[in-house]
Amino acid sequence: MVDDITKEFLASIKEVSKTLKELNFKFDTMTDKCPAFWIQFKHHKSKVIVKYCFGPPQYELVFSMIIHGKIYEFKDLLQIEYISDWVKKNRYIPNKQRSIYQEMMWDVELIKVVLQFFKIQL
Repeated sequence: MVDDITKEFLASIKEVSKTLKELNFKFDTMTDKCPAFWIQFKHHKSKVIVKYCFGPPQYELVFSMIIHGKIYEFKDLLQIEYISDWVKKNRYIPNKQRSIYQEMMWDVELIKVVLQFFKIQL
């Protein structure tokens, strides 16, 4: 049985996939270890990989990227001044009611900044 927040996550993935496709990412894999999910997108022109993990216990959306063979979690990206400055200026502010879609779209904006920093061609 899939709960409402997981349904929202799965619906959001469909929408975010369209936006990532515009950035030359294609859907690669989805692992369903119910109730947790791992979703992976690969960049068409480079070896950049975007991963999302979503599930219990707190149903957090965990985002990471693999760039030039190195794994970058959000905390790692914040160690890069250029990216950290962008995050400070564009901090994600959640609404009263959580929106997985808005969280993921904020991540997409961050992906654009990361690609720019690493000079990854779209």
